[in-house]
Amino acid sequence: MEEAAQDRWWPWLRMAAVVGPLLLYIATAAPGPYWLDSSELVAAAWGGGVPHPPGHPLYAAVTQWATLVPGGSVALRVNLVSAVLWALACGVLASLARGWSLRRGLSQVQAGGLGLVGAWLAGVSYAVWFQAVRAEVYTLHLLVASVAVWLATQMEWQAEDGASIDVRLLYGLGLCAGLGGANHHYLMVFVLVPIGAMVLARGVWRRALFSWHGARALGFGLVGLSLYGLLVLAALRDPVVNWGDPRTLDGLWWVVSAQAFQGTLGRAAEVEAGRLAMDLFGQIARQLTPVGMVLAVAGLVTSLRGRWRGTALLWGGLWAMNLVTQSLMNFDPFNPDVHGYFALTAWMVALWAVCGVASFVAATEDMEGGAMVGRVAGWAAVLLLAALVPVTVALTWEDANRAHFRDVELVTHALLDPLPTGSVVLTSNYKTLFDVWYAQGVEQRRPDVVAVHRNFFPNAPYLDELRRRHPELLTLPADGGGSTRVDRAALLALAAERPVFVEYDLNVQEDLLPHLVPEGFLFRVSPTPIPPGPLPVDLGMREVGRWLELERRIDARAGEGPLDLETQRHLVWTHYLFALALARARHEGLARFHLDRAIAANPADPDLIDLQRQLVELQRAHGDTTP
Repeated sequence: MEEAAQDRWWPWLRMAAVVGPLLLYIATAAPGPYWLDSSELVAAAWGGGVPHPPGHPLYAAVTQWATLVPGGSVALRVNLVSAVLWALACGVLASLARGWSLRRGLSQVQAGGLGLVGAWLAGVSYAVWFQAVRAEVYTLHLLVASVAVWLATQMEWQAEDGASIDVRLLYGLGLCAGLGGANHHYLMVFVLVPIGAMVLARGVWRRALFSWHGARALGFGLVGLSLYGLLVLAALRDPVVNWGDPRTLDGLWWVVSAQAFQGTLGRAAEVEAGRLAMDLFGQIARQLTPVGMVLAVAGLVTSLRGRWRGTALLWGGLWAMNLVTQSLMNFDPFNPDVHGYFALTAWMVALWAVCGVASFVAATEDMEGGAMVGRVAGWAAVLLLAALVPVTVALTWEDANRAHFRDVELVTHALLDPLPTGSVVLTSNYKTLFDVWYAQGVEQRRPDVVAVHRNFFPNAPYLDELRRRHPELLTLPADGGGSTRVDRAALLALAAERPVFVEYDLNVQEDLLPHLVPEGFLFRVSPTPIPPGPLPVDLGMREVGRWLELERRIDARAGEGPLDLETQRHLVWTHYLFALALARARHEGLARFHLDRAIAANPADPDLIDLQRQLVELQRAHGDTTP
């Protein structure tokens, strides 16, 4: 009777497990677009477009509906979708943690409390929190994956208990597989591998799988995957964001198969497995504190014994396979998207930490000294886990809070606004293209500017789209688009007719440098070559003034919080590219300005130091004594 009364608290605890993180995410969500894919995803949601491969049709559909909700900027509405999805995933974790704790013999109150604390601990880790304050597909992936884990765990527990199976769990798992595949199929495959192994290992579920129940589950999966048909419908509307233009079977396959990104798989051999593992575990320990990591390891080890071994192998397999997703690329702890890849790991570590505490609490029931001593020790362990939540919030707040972030809009407006009417911009950085798409598609800013992404030239679907939208620009790709090179003669001829700008990057061919003049945050293409040497003083002063004004605005915005790390990386990289291009064109004076700005932000970078040395040598060789 007492246990039944205590269980009345669980609906409230489960609600708190969702509402607590949700309020935190709402308070710290970015009011506008963020760097990387966020601006592109918002633009695709607003315009009903096709995001980058594999198209993410489920995410695009969910966020497109969210843009219809009144209130706040379009970007904020889409960012809040991430907050809601992430918070719901925390609720799923709370249910799993509670169920596990009850199976270990804990009381309803203890189990519910551990579920709440585990959900909050996962929710405040950087890998989870930072995805929840910006537009990203990883939030939807974690929710679908967490539901799949919950379903698979219920299936495992039914098999462990020898209870009659509920085939609806298999149907739900099939639907989750399809929906997850319609969002981020690469990550979902790694979730399904250990789940599939569990289904095949359990005879009762294996028999169900190879029966009509399995066929029905497959049908549910195909229903989820059918959402890829939405990409065709989106392409037919000719939206601003239209990767691969998948109105044809070839274009659809190019998008769904993510051919544009398959080159990353070839770099797997370059990854050092030992160093990668150390980096990943170091980041997890930093995000969830070393104490949380120790509790998680304890939970895994203690769960591998006895009747809970099947569950431990399932969850451990999910943890391991999620880490494998990072084995195909070098780990960059400063890249937010990398943390999105292993957000499920942070989620699982919090779950394992609950298991560790639950195992300890269960063991204290038989402690010498009486039930009171055991109860005190058990609650002390629960409170220790709970204490990690505010500690983690304090450690993560500065890195995850983006409540005042406006840097993308400041940078993009500074780039677009000074451009002459009808300009053509050859972008090189995909982030720049995404930000232009957001400005033109959502803000309706500078629709007269034509943005052409040079690094997409090797992709046939992009050239088809360019042919359809701007046939006059088809002469720009050199060799018919087999490489990222620009046809120099065609570019100079176009520059003689209309303003043309190039975003410099490392793979811009050298023969264009004599024709590139710095203007704003791009290089204007001059039909005639510019002689090497110092640029006109008024030009140099104007360019320096533009950059200092942008940095002043960003610093003023950062005065309400720390300077965003991704913004700093973007500015440093852009200054470096400007310095490199100007140095190669022998405009050393302005090159020194850009290099000095980059070094001021990142004084220990070896590439910047090396370029500084080269500039000094060039100036000496040319008799330039300018400091």
